[in-house]
Amino acid sequence: MTPRLPAVILAALLLLPHPAPSQDAAPAAPLEIVLLDGSSLKGTVTSRSTTELAVRTDVGTLRIPTDQLSPASKQKIFTESPRDRTALIAQLEARIAALESENRELRRRLAQSPATPPAAAPAAPAARALTPSREPGALSYSISSSGKRHNSRCRYYNPGFPCAPTQGVACKVCGG
Repeated sequence: MTPRLPAVILAALLLLPHPAPSQDAAPAAPLEIVLLDGSSLKGTVTSRSTTELAVRTDVGTLRIPTDQLSPASKQKIFTESPRDRTALIAQLEARIAALESENRELRRRLAQSPATPPAAAPAAPAARALTPSREPGALSYSISSSGKRHNSRCRYYNPGFPCAPTQGVACKVCGG
């Protein structure tokens, strides 16, 4: 198993269309839910987990702990047909196979394409005009709106505002 296969499987699970609530949670028709204390309510199950059940009723959505449900209600809500589970597994397997095929094709294309880096866009003439010509290693200077002078090694240096090495007040961080 390749290291990326679990990621592919996870992607397949995320990309599959989610089943309608009637297939996963419970029937879409309202059902009567009986609690252990004998009380009952009528509503549609919107979500379920091993610890909690969300039921949409006429008065709003209620969250009911599953340990408060009667055994008959638990059976009615939590039993799912094996056909639904088998169909879902078949869909997942088909999607995984399609993703593996697509992955193989993309790897084949990548191996066939030449490894040339994308061409860099030419620098704008305006940017070249702002940058004074200088020798390698020489510092350039800029001036901020507060009148502070920064050298090209300073974090506040802005090449858009060039200045002379003596113009303005030297920055206390870089010495300007």
